[in-house]
Amino acid sequence: MGTGRIWFLGLLAAGIWFLSVYGSGSPAPLPLDAPDTVFSAARADATLARLLGSERPRPAGSPEAAAFRARLQQDLTALGVPHQAITKKSCYARWGQMRCLTVTNIRAVVVPGAKRTEQSPEVLLMAHTDSVPRGPGAADDASGVATILETIRALKARGLDGSRPLAALFTDGEERGLFGAFGYAADPANIARTGVVVNVEARGNQGPSLLFQTHPGDAPLIDLYAKAAPNPAASSLYAEIYRVLPNNTDLTPFLEAGVPGVNFAFIGNLRQYHSADDRRANISPTTLQHHGDNVLALTQALTRVDPATLQGGKAIYLDVLRRWLPRLPASWALPLSVVAFFLITVAGWRTRRERGTQRPVAAAFAPVMLLLLCLLAGFALYAPMALTGTPTLNPDNPTLRAILIAAGTGGPWPGDPVWLRLALAFGVWAAALWTARWAGPIACWLWFAGLAVASAIWLPGLSPYFLFPSLVAAPLLLVTARRGRDVALFVSALAAMVIWIGFNAGAEDIQGLRLHPLFTLTAAFALLSLLPLMAGRKLGGSALVSFGLALVFAVVAGFNAV
Repeated sequence: MGTGRIWFLGLLAAGIWFLSVYGSGSPAPLPLDAPDTVFSAARADATLARLLGSERPRPAGSPEAAAFRARLQQDLTALGVPHQAITKKSCYARWGQMRCLTVTNIRAVVVPGAKRTEQSPEVLLMAHTDSVPRGPGAADDASGVATILETIRALKARGLDGSRPLAALFTDGEERGLFGAFGYAADPANIARTGVVVNVEARGNQGPSLLFQTHPGDAPLIDLYAKAAPNPAASSLYAEIYRVLPNNTDLTPFLEAGVPGVNFAFIGNLRQYHSADDRRANISPTTLQHHGDNVLALTQALTRVDPATLQGGKAIYLDVLRRWLPRLPASWALPLSVVAFFLITVAGWRTRRERGTQRPVAAAFAPVMLLLLCLLAGFALYAPMALTGTPTLNPDNPTLRAILIAAGTGGPWPGDPVWLRLALAFGVWAAALWTARWAGPIACWLWFAGLAVASAIWLPGLSPYFLFPSLVAAPLLLVTARRGRDVALFVSALAAMVIWIGFNAGAEDIQGLRLHPLFTLTAAFALLSLLPLMAGRKLGGSALVSFGLALVFAVVAGFNAV
């Protein structure tokens, strides 16, 4: 394999990144005159403008919060939806302290229980009406309120005869500590009539609408979502990540009460979250459309099933380019991972001669070297950014702020992220080129399968990222042990790169490129699948050229930092 073909593989990886960002299933925003039966981002945006008024902050208890609720009630009346404002003192204990706040929730009944039976549990849509004091909260969470209103309008246009009971809860005091949701959930009657909750949230103003949290035993619900959503965006890893973050949403008290539920949120452009820039003009119409498509599709599907059927086993899953949501029962993760590891081991045993196996110890540790070099490249190339600009950390998240500072990622935001992306991309490519001389194809894939086994045991939500590529590679490597190995390696690499580069492209939404190790490590796992196609090659010259370009782009990124 010549140098030209090696760089072709690099361009292929870059192409998959562009496909993941710009070519994946992102719905086009629908206009005001879109059919009544569909969700329209333009109509939701018009509703959002009406709700926000002059876009002033509306913390719980403020006149602005009351005015927002009054406009919301006017919209519900216009939709012909009965509703009630419920003011009460909400108290709950957390960490040994009792906290209280008087809040006003609004409950709207879209389809009353009497249409079926009074005992029939309802589907509950939920968003919060308050904002933080420092910003108008257009995305967080007025967009959720507008999304629910547009969803209700579209569902009524479709006709709801025979539907399961459907209600909406617009909570107060979420930003102060989920007081509205806790107050509602504290009433046993409310919990008894709630079959499933769809909470609509935001932690940014761009990017896909992610299904990022579900209840335990979510396999039936994930299956329903995969069949209903036109552009699914979900991963069992999101729930694993969210579990360790010091965050909660209004869904929390319902999950604690054993009610099934899902959380939707978009998280792109975190810089404007909880800030004065959280304004309607900064919300992406594509994001709003995806948000609405998700909520509308799943809500309608939920109104057609018995909530009792939503409890089952745990699932592992991830979306592929927001077009497909492969999923498996979590209980299958470990046995399938062991089978994949065994098949790859047998394929290695049957292989007569393989590049990289002349130095089996080096081949075994080449993947570890790749991961370490990519991690080091991230810190080295981020240095120009860290030395300029003023850190802009999220003041509402002290735990995450401490983690970022300890990791050295609490520096400025890139003025134009393309330069830092290029720096990091060329940096990890240099690491792959340098590591290729020691790599062995079977060793690389044994690491993939081995990590699938480990994650299935300790972090099941992560396991599909290793298991699904291993399930592609294992049989291919076994049947091509004597010939056709390069084709098998290429097809296996494609599967791994689509998954890992897709994860890499989406990871930037979590904390921007300031959290560069997340960028470089996810890229490293994608490139680990390419190492078998470059195994045994001495590409030191190309590696130096790549790293030199990375340094140039890093310097440019530093000058553009803000």
